[in-house]
Amino acid sequence: MSALWQLLRKDLLSQRWAMGVLLFLTFTWHIFLYSRVGVWPREVTLALGLIPFFFTQLWVLWISFQTYRTEWSEDTAYFLLSAPISSWLITGVKLLTVVLYTLFGVGTILASYLLFLRADLATVWDTAAVYLSSGWYKRDLINGGLLLFLTLVSSVMLMHFAYICSRMANRFRGLG
Repeated sequence: MSALWQLLRKDLLSQRWAMGVLLFLTFTWHIFLYSRVGVWPREVTLALGLIPFFFTQLWVLWISFQTYRTEWSEDTAYFLLSAPISSWLITGVKLLTVVLYTLFGVGTILASYLLFLRADLATVWDTAAVYLSSGWYKRDLINGGLLLFLTLVSSVMLMHFAYICSRMANRFRGLG
């Protein structure tokens, strides 16, 4: 269990700059939109505030690529494979790193969105809530969120598998 925490800590620390860039860009974008609240229509600022959520998939792709790229560029991949650590633990830690950063990133984007645009969101929500019958939208929102999370995790797993296969094919000139 100690090896898990050491590998997780190393991976989290190595990717913290990417999280900082994401947070900086998100806060800068939401501050800019907050300055446009009285100037632009409410619906426009709320819709533009959702843009960072659409870049989450690209960001996850970048983070998952970076976790493996650092191992191969620093030639620590062979050391990790020769250490008394299971290969599934190494890959699992990399996947856990990406999932933790994704959850933290999406939570931070959501918090920034709600912090800067909550007044407009409350106004638009009050007008839209009149048309919604009670109950169905909550269930659909939860199911949609779970489906999005599962899609995100499965795409990260596929990216990891594809990257591992490509590295093995490059290093050993084929898997067989």
